[in-house]
Amino acid sequence: MERQPILADHFYPSDPDARARALSALFSGEGAGRKALGVVLPPGSLSATGALAAAALREVAVPEHVVILTAAHAGHAPRGCVATVGAYRLPGARVPVDTRIAEDLAGHALLAEDSAPLERDHAVEAVLPLLLHRNPRLRVVPVALSSMAHPTAVRIGNALADTIQQHGHDVLVVATSSLCAYVPSDRATTLDDKTLARIAALDGQGLAHHATEHPEALDGVVPVCVLLAAARALGRTEARVVSRATRTPDLDRVRACVSHAAVVVD
Repeated sequence: MERQPILADHFYPSDPDARARALSALFSGEGAGRKALGVVLPPGSLSATGALAAAALREVAVPEHVVILTAAHAGHAPRGCVATVGAYRLPGARVPVDTRIAEDLAGHALLAEDSAPLERDHAVEAVLPLLLHRNPRLRVVPVALSSMAHPTAVRIGNALADTIQQHGHDVLVVATSSLCAYVPSDRATTLDDKTLARIAALDGQGLAHHATEHPEALDGVVPVCVLLAAARALGRTEARVVSRATRTPDLDRVRACVSHAAVVVD
């Protein structure tokens, strides 16, 4: 796979210098950050959700090895798939796939080695400029996850934890997910409070049940549940909601809003 950019000039500037300036503004005052296991990031444009994502990434050290979990919306294997070779291209940059970790994760989690669904996915590319700004030596393991029962997500999370331990070096797990989309703002706040409380408690089962009862509450429940399962397998007990926001993107639908949050699992 040599994934070409499809979001340039829509989600981020295509000009490398302009992109660097935009990212530097988002990360103004950034430090080295501290080691963390994972983050939940909204896969939106820099203008819409970049500040939220940067608030989380400013707090963590982004290592060379990053696993990015996204929801497979089209053309997917029964559990999901991993791209094991190739790279993602951004204008003026190339981010290689971390083949060794990708192959091991595919084997442990019984995921297909298939890049086709990731060619059409936008979430990985959406977060790459932010991650690359934090570590220019970035290598990624892109994973597209299908809809699945929660016990299957737990097994994949456990396999991810095993893979991280096997490699013995720092790996950051990024779960891409958005919260409510086009619901009244008061309802969005209620749903978001419940969603984020379950994520903060690493309660994957409760989160999956909440998303089943309220499908509008979370777009990307499986990637988040896999991260939470990996966190529990590695001994974590809680996560931190770093930032959240609600906005009304369409003036013709003033009562309808979209909401996002960024979360850190230390």
